[in-house]
Amino acid sequence: MSDITLNSVQSLLLALLILWVGARLLSNIKTLSKYHIPSPIIGGILMSLITMALHYSDINITFDLPLKDTLMLMFFASVGLSADLRLLKHGGSALVSFLFCAALFIVFQDILGVTLSSLLNLDPLLGLMAGSITLSGGHGTGAAWASVYNEQLHIPDALEIAMACATFGLVAGGVFGGPLGTRLVERYRLTPSIKQNPHVHTTNANHKSYAGLSNISSYLIAVVVLLLCAVLSGHIHQAIQSSGIHALTLVPNFVYAIVLGIIIGHVPTVRHKLDTIRFEVDKSANLSLGLFLAMALMDLKLWNLFDLALPLLIILVAQLMLTIGFVYWITFRVMGKSYDAAVLAAGHVGFGMGATPTAMMNLKAITGSYGPSPQAYFIVPLVGAFFIDIINLIVIQGYIAFLT
Repeated sequence: MSDITLNSVQSLLLALLILWVGARLLSNIKTLSKYHIPSPIIGGILMSLITMALHYSDINITFDLPLKDTLMLMFFASVGLSADLRLLKHGGSALVSFLFCAALFIVFQDILGVTLSSLLNLDPLLGLMAGSITLSGGHGTGAAWASVYNEQLHIPDALEIAMACATFGLVAGGVFGGPLGTRLVERYRLTPSIKQNPHVHTTNANHKSYAGLSNISSYLIAVVVLLLCAVLSGHIHQAIQSSGIHALTLVPNFVYAIVLGIIIGHVPTVRHKLDTIRFEVDKSANLSLGLFLAMALMDLKLWNLFDLALPLLIILVAQLMLTIGFVYWITFRVMGKSYDAAVLAAGHVGFGMGATPTAMMNLKAITGSYGPSPQAYFIVPLVGAFFIDIINLIVIQGYIAFLT
């Protein structure tokens, strides 16, 4: 058995290469772009397959990744910084109703995951990983919780499981969301309440693009703010871990990054400055997430997953059936069985199984064929990009506390 060790600089260069390869494959393979598979996932999975092939050729590669956690915290800090709680009052009852559906769905998602894991003789905590952690949470949340599973809950191969579940959910959410919304529109003969260009509303008020203001100074400010939140949240996490407060020992470090981002982002002078460099903050956060995922995936040991492949597939297929049934019978009806409700249903499948970009892709597929839905374009990204993460965190913490 030969061992190859890449130092921190070489590992960072490889992660950047993974992002570039993933972006090239995404732009050249229509199937990947059709289902909105993120480029870090494409390149990262390809690299993990290469390392698996080398492993079976008696060659092991070890990576030095000291920046991985910092990059993760920078991304989650951006989630907090992008939150504008003032928008809650503009959403009205529709926002509250959709948020209720999303929260209730997470509860059922985890009940199903935990129950099936127990029936399949797996650790019930794996049901959470094959539930809202990776499906409603996505790759970033799954990778973040994987460290808690490995280090504090002593469950091996958590990262491999998280990436497998999140990738399945991402693809499934894109494949089934659009057809479900289409079926609802056609079965109930629904039509938009207004006639206008649907693309006008595709940008959430939380995520305005200020590309025209992009410059080196703005990028430096964005990176410094994100890095400051990441470093401070890391120190806060370490201090709380050392304090011996049992109720907080299982709170992952990225939670403090989100909370710190919310607090800093709601300081009036900071909010004003962030609004002028929103484009740079989003780009810096996306690069941080991309590098984090690339580093996490290149360090996967896929060969450890083979024994869990069939049980995980059973759980994930059951989760897909739950998602379709819940959205069809509950979300659509709670939201009023209107055209907007059908578009919201398609979006709910997207981020309930995959991620917010998948949800927006589903919205675009429906509105591109049948007409605009400004309400859906406002509510889905607001709930999917921020509020669902907070609710998901609370639900996961509750389940872990109960199961442990």
